[in-house]
Amino acid sequence: MMSTGHPAPKSRFESEWLEELCDVSELAAASSSSSSSISDIAAASSPDDIFLLAHYEATNPSSGHKDRGAEGLDDDEDDGLTGGPINISQALGLPQIYYCSRTHSQIAQFISEIRRTSHHSIRCVTLGSRKNMCVHPELSKLSSEAALTEACLELQKQKSVIGTTTSTKNKEEEAAHYSNSIEYKRKAKKIKTQRPVKKEKCPYHKASREHQLADRLLASVCDLEDLVAFGEGEYSACPYYASRKAVHNSQVVCMPYSVLLHKDIREAVGLDDVRGKVIIFDEAHNVMEAINQLYSAELSGAQVQLASSSLSMYRSRFQSKLTGENFYYISVLVEVVKKLASTILRASKAASCSSSSSSSLSSSSSSSSSTSTCSEVAYGNGRESTVNRNSVETIGGTSSTTTTMTINDFLFSAGLDKVNLYQLKRYMVTTNLVNKVGGFAQSASAAITNEATSKTDVIYALRCLLDLLVCLTNAEVDGRIFMLNNSSPCQSTALVGSTVIKYVMLNPSLHFLPLLSARSVIFVGGTLQPLSYFTSLLLPSVGR
Repeated sequence: MMSTGHPAPKSRFESEWLEELCDVSELAAASSSSSSSISDIAAASSPDDIFLLAHYEATNPSSGHKDRGAEGLDDDEDDGLTGGPINISQALGLPQIYYCSRTHSQIAQFISEIRRTSHHSIRCVTLGSRKNMCVHPELSKLSSEAALTEACLELQKQKSVIGTTTSTKNKEEEAAHYSNSIEYKRKAKKIKTQRPVKKEKCPYHKASREHQLADRLLASVCDLEDLVAFGEGEYSACPYYASRKAVHNSQVVCMPYSVLLHKDIREAVGLDDVRGKVIIFDEAHNVMEAINQLYSAELSGAQVQLASSSLSMYRSRFQSKLTGENFYYISVLVEVVKKLASTILRASKAASCSSSSSSSLSSSSSSSSSTSTCSEVAYGNGRESTVNRNSVETIGGTSSTTTTMTINDFLFSAGLDKVNLYQLKRYMVTTNLVNKVGGFAQSASAAITNEATSKTDVIYALRCLLDLLVCLTNAEVDGRIFMLNNSSPCQSTALVGSTVIKYVMLNPSLHFLPLLSARSVIFVGGTLQPLSYFTSLLLPSVGR
């Protein structure tokens, strides 16, 4: 109901938050002013401009951008297919079978059994991760799945990569790009500047050869090792993308749990429409645990500090070149990270006090370990909420403190209840902010300290931040927030790296519900008993 009277008085927190946004708006207006000095800086070409975010429109976020999803998956741009792939099985009225298992070794065992039957000539395709399918001589050596994914996408999308050259020209001007400190400018000596170096894209990611490899996969039943061998050998094509191209023409698709259970991956691969499909889950007692792991998130104090410094450095460097929308959302994101850091610091101090008190109690007893449980009342922005804290002291004197709270309680205690997390998440995904800030943080740290901060570490920290923000948009009854702290009484409370914010999904049926539109869902396993407990948690909407 609308009111025409005087506006209601704002709370203290709301006033502070509006003041912060007013400051952000003033900075955004100042950044777009017609000052000659700023205009000259903005007009000057800089090697760091490749990290500048593209124009973003909040009213039409899909304009000019592609949503790559939480897992960094992309669509093929050079397929040459205008009408989309033709599903032969669907055209012939044949059901397509999705076989899901926990590990690739179990999938390989399933394929070997198919070869021994009379159905060895069916069209069967195996899906997997980049880590298991990459044939690039350099990228395949990367140990981290996240690092390989980001390197693969960069090799496809960018026309050039960054090479480091050493230069002593304009030292003061280059230093000013990364720091406004006068003291730093006096001490600046030799700075590494980043200059683009031409490099070809991935030689294996060619649409024509991938289509040829996809046809070869459909000719006979192939496991993951056969697929990689064909990609490295005569076809010289990417097995990862070739297998995705062969999905729609196959009769049986074998995949790990994560491909079908995660919404973003399922849509990226093209398996989002499961109507008329037959889905088989092998070792089905692991399905609920897999869903909870896929939709949970974890963010450590060290990652918060790394994300905060990287975002602040990025905003300071590009504040004269960012559009108003970009500057606004980055500023809001910086404030969100600061509030998360303050929340972790408070949790670290509380854990330190708890560990000190428990250690003093245990010192007067002969027991080697002690456990205490208490219920506290937390006040966040004038709101009263109940949290549970469990403190356990181990033999070595290190205590593990766990604080449990609902999503709303966490948002109020952290001061994030006024933030539109939906828009913030959409902005981070649409603008590819994770990769942009990660690449800039690496080049900036190399220019200042001559020591390159690992780009993978920054990207992973920002991706963990994005995952947590996505989880915080869930319903309150679907999960819980856990504040985990492992500390010693002698440690300083300022050391927050050991504190972790963890969101745990407790409602797997929410994310399994879209798969129930399939023609049939089959659970196979030897340890599904008691079956009533399994169905009540995973299939509450299905009648008994």
